Amino acid sequence: MSTLQVATIKSQSSAAPQFQNSSGTEKGQLCKAWIKSEGASATILDDFGFSSVTDHGTGQMTFTFTTAMSNTNYCVVGSHAQGSRTNPSKFWWVKEGDIATGSFRVEVNTASGGLADLGKYYCAVFAN
Repeated sequence: MSTLQVATIKSQSSAAPQFQNSSGTEKGQLCKAWIKSEGASATILDDFGFSSVTDHGTGQMTFTFTTAMSNTNYCVVGSHAQGSRTNPSKFWWVKEGDIATGSFRVEVNTASGGLADLGKYYCAVFAN
């Protein structure tokens, strides 16, 4: 087994580097963007690839990329933090109609169907 130790990995083109096995089969990709955001204030706590978060009112947020994706076929993976583990009755998802190359919108619903704010949002985006 070899260990690669470098300061920078740079693609030969504008495409992201690929991770391949010895047969040339792609085995993985890097995360394109990630963010940790404070829900109540729409504040970015830490990120890579995001320029802003917009609060549209209770339970509705838009996350905007620094650089737009090449299409809308990207995948958003996320979770949230709320004050108590004993009441996991809030669910959030990306709204299908609000996926754009430059941003995506999420909505948070309670088990009874109402809108609710979350403490923190954690999102990672994967795309070609």
